[in-house]
Amino acid sequence: MAVNPMQKKATTAALIAVLVTLLITGAVIALLMMKVGNLNKQIAEKRANLGKVFVLNSDVKSGQEITSEMLKLQEVEMSTVPTSAVGSIISVFNNYRLEDVKGNIVFTDENGRMYIQENNQKKYIVKNEDDYKKTSYYYEENKQPVELNTVPLVAKVALKKNTVLTFDLIARSNDRVTDDVRIQEYNVVQLPTQIADKEFIDIRLRLPNGSDYIVVSHKQIELPQIDGVETEDTIWLKLSEDEILMMSSAIVESYMVKGSKLYATRYVEAGTQEAATPTYLPNADVTLLMEKDPNIIQVAKNELFNRYINTKETIRTNGIDKQIDQKTAISNATSGTSEEIKKTQEQRKKYLQTLGGN
Repeated sequence: MAVNPMQKKATTAALIAVLVTLLITGAVIALLMMKVGNLNKQIAEKRANLGKVFVLNSDVKSGQEITSEMLKLQEVEMSTVPTSAVGSIISVFNNYRLEDVKGNIVFTDENGRMYIQENNQKKYIVKNEDDYKKTSYYYEENKQPVELNTVPLVAKVALKKNTVLTFDLIARSNDRVTDDVRIQEYNVVQLPTQIADKEFIDIRLRLPNGSDYIVVSHKQIELPQIDGVETEDTIWLKLSEDEILMMSSAIVESYMVKGSKLYATRYVEAGTQEAATPTYLPNADVTLLMEKDPNIIQVAKNELFNRYINTKETIRTNGIDKQIDQKTAISNATSGTSEEIKKTQEQRKKYLQTLGGN
């Protein structure tokens, strides 16, 4: 049957339109596939650049110790993270807190192996876990035991929550948790009007003649709370045996010398400021007691001995001793101690009342 020219023309136009539509659709699909491919490539590249690092789960003050409990893992783009970031393996952080008796720092290599650097050589260390004994360590090469001590890691500056932790932001503290460290409570130290929990202080003894001595230095305070409210005049300090005796001596002498003042001073940036050198020297009786005390490490004894030899004349003979009125010293000390005990008992009573709900 003959085809009408008009119909033929319409059919041809329709076929051309379909073909053009198919070509356009194909081009769009190809373009979309290219874009999807590029997008997938970008996503893959971004994923490849993602990594997990430790960030802080709370604000940290300058000088405050940072422990593993204060860290959480967070996925971030590694190009935005400093190369000194602690990383995602907590053992790297924990191992950095260790040092041997010579003060050599324990590092962790890319395979997670512990080592110290000595005489330009790496000496690898193996951790030996035992359920019945303390964790022990030995050298991988000769199996000889090695003694490692834990060093507190502190923030150099104040850090905000979610800050990526880097080794540049932390410092190894000089405070060592030795066997003789105890938590001591004091209510006789005059505190600054504005002081917060976890700040660092020096405790000083000032005498009426203007002389001023550092008793203990660079100590982090804890402000105990009773029923959710911080006490006004009570602090907790972690002190070694020699520091405890030093504080006891300074407290008694602050009672003996009328017009003296035992007070605390705050550090501006505790994480970067070095601890001040104590200058207070206890009397001969306390010094002798410290010399014979088996709980005091020899290093502290040697330091006290050198201080006594070098400063006895200026600090004790011509300084503190001259300020003590022997006629009233004992009664003043007795009165001051009684007041101190009374304050402690009152605080204890308030604390027990909060426990009992009274």
